Amino acid sequence: MTYQVINLDCLDWMNAQPEESVDIVLTSPPYNFDMDYNTYKDDITDYRSWTHAWITAATRILKPTGRLLINIQPKFSERLPYHHWIHHSCEQNNLLWYGERIWNKNTINGYRGAAGSMGIPSKIYLWYSTEYVQMFSKSDIYRPTKKTDSLITMAEQMAWAKDHVWNIAPARQKDHPAQMPIQLADRLLKLFACKGDIVYDPFAGAGTTMLAAKNLGLTSIGTEIDAAYCQLIQDRLK
Repeated sequence: MTYQVINLDCLDWMNAQPEESVDIVLTSPPYNFDMDYNTYKDDITDYRSWTHAWITAATRILKPTGRLLINIQPKFSERLPYHHWIHHSCEQNNLLWYGERIWNKNTINGYRGAAGSMGIPSKIYLWYSTEYVQMFSKSDIYRPTKKTDSLITMAEQMAWAKDHVWNIAPARQKDHPAQMPIQLADRLLKLFACKGDIVYDPFAGAGTTMLAAKNLGLTSIGTEIDAAYCQLIQDRLK
């Protein structure tokens, strides 16, 4: 088990890699919500084209039967269905839809609709306290796996595979404004990864995917364009 934290734009790194060299891509991309990151400005002009570009690059480096797992929230403030854009891009790349889960964060307190639209249907503000976990496979859904290479127990599979809604508390947003909870990354890796896999996170952020991979004994690679967050990841992994 090893890990690599690479201070580079994910597209530059992926485009330089050999084809079919990664088993699992697990990530939560920037949501383009104008979040206050350290040095990176979250204001991608053409988010849909950018999404298609990195999904295309990720598909190329995925091995056959490799899994692409993406956690995303729609930009509901502007009615931009990011999760549907991801599905469309994956479909264009001939990835097979494996399924999805709804991550329920239970974080809405004191909901207030848009001014002038309370109690009337002129422009009701639809809030999201959930995010989507989109799951795709390359070439084939079936991945031959020895039981000795499994990372998941029967009890975990029963609980996670039958429940469409996953109730997981959000991570404390310390040192990074958009951290994925490690319970979510851990659950996805146990469901889809095997011993010996290489796990890649294009948007490593605070290193949650990489930390979950390390805890499970998996090799991981993360690209992150912010040097300060790269150091944060190194500190967490140590």
